Amino acid sequence: MFIQVLGVLGLCISLYFTAVYYGYITANKTILPPAVCSRQSCYSVLFTGYARVFRLPNFIWGIGYYSIILYSASSGWMHPALVGLSWFVAAFSLYLMSILLFRLRTTCVLCYAANIINLLIAVYL
Repeated sequence: MFIQVLGVLGLCISLYFTAVYYGYITANKTILPPAVCSRQSCYSVLFTGYARVFRLPNFIWGIGYYSIILYSASSGWMHPALVGLSWFVAAFSLYLMSILLFRLRTTCVLCYAANIINLLIAVYL
């Protein structure tokens, strides 16, 4: 059940980033408070080169990853490759957190939340 909650939270964050990135919504007080996502935090991160892997934004990869996690957790299907994938994602999340802290020097609460979710999924899977 805990993995499913993490998967839903991660999927929601990825979908939110997708909507912001493609201009379907803007970061404003009605959706999330500015302390959580603002032009200085979320926007500044979403449009950097670090927010892409193989030309696709990280949140698109996240939608696929969290969908796989949710499917496997709800169906009881657990494959060793999925555990390996989750640890790869966790390691990549640590890399992204270091980029946020030391290169971009920005506070993106949703970015940190997604990365922590990825770490927790790997630990509890």
